[in-house]
Amino acid sequence: MDKWFLLTAGLVALLLGGCFSSCGTTEAPVSSFSVGSYIRPQFYSAGRVDEENMLACQDLILFAAEPKGNGELYFKFEVWEEVNRKIRQKLEHKNIHLRLGVHHGDWRSACREEYRSRFVEAVARTIADYGFDGVDLDFEWPSTAEEYADYSATIVALKARLGKTCLLSVSLHPTAYRISPEAIRAVNWISLQCYGPRPLRFSFEKFESDVKEAIQYGIPADKLVAGLPFYATAGRGVEGTVAYRQLVEAGVVVDPTVNQTMWNGSRYTFNGQCTLRQKVKWARRMGLRGVMSWDLATDCAYSHPQSLQRAVVEAAIE
Repeated sequence: MDKWFLLTAGLVALLLGGCFSSCGTTEAPVSSFSVGSYIRPQFYSAGRVDEENMLACQDLILFAAEPKGNGELYFKFEVWEEVNRKIRQKLEHKNIHLRLGVHHGDWRSACREEYRSRFVEAVARTIADYGFDGVDLDFEWPSTAEEYADYSATIVALKARLGKTCLLSVSLHPTAYRISPEAIRAVNWISLQCYGPRPLRFSFEKFESDVKEAIQYGIPADKLVAGLPFYATAGRGVEGTVAYRQLVEAGVVVDPTVNQTMWNGSRYTFNGQCTLRQKVKWARRMGLRGVMSWDLATDCAYSHPQSLQRAVVEAAIE
């Protein structure tokens, strides 16, 4: 798709299971333009995440935890702790954030007033225990006024618990981004999933209009991280998606200007290198905080001539 936050107050927070020890004591710097991505522990463990792709990011989110209905956290893949340790070793002495990703699950119940405090403490405790630099929330998707209110209140409460030096982001969607002004102010940044799974979301024109609508709603451009797809869709929901890497390996993607191809009897829509470059350069001109991708396991190796990550990084610094 975000670890955080001084002598007497810090000791009290540690006793409460806070994150002061893992997030540092100075506010995290905001780079001029950031490139981030997600890592799913099961795919990292299987060797599908290229190390160079990972090290080309400024922000990494380990997609590891889900909220239970009672506010506690659930970790679906047992390998996540080992993956966290291995990634942390790779990132040692590098200026790259590694944050906890909390996603999906029974977030609607966890965000309700009766379970909100438990959820906030569970996140803060996990950040402190495992040395994360912060957290990213990906709760899909609020649709009612009550759900938006509960989600927004949880965001505000979580940031208050974590403090200024612990990074908090939320991942929203062009159809579901209307969190409260207080929640927008509370987060360090907001990523916008400007990609599928419907094919119409993949075009540059839709990317442009989705970002502009979010800014018009009240999300500051310098708090907005635009999402980029590293996968392809046949338009059949999650079941109709494949990794971009699979298309390259199958030999059906050879032209960097192409955004559609046929494979196994289905037409797949994706973003080729040229479209991603166009999106990144436009995001820079708009003054966005950066871009993020979903996800590193679905791209080619950074050294591959058709690497999407390399195209993104080059466009971010040109």
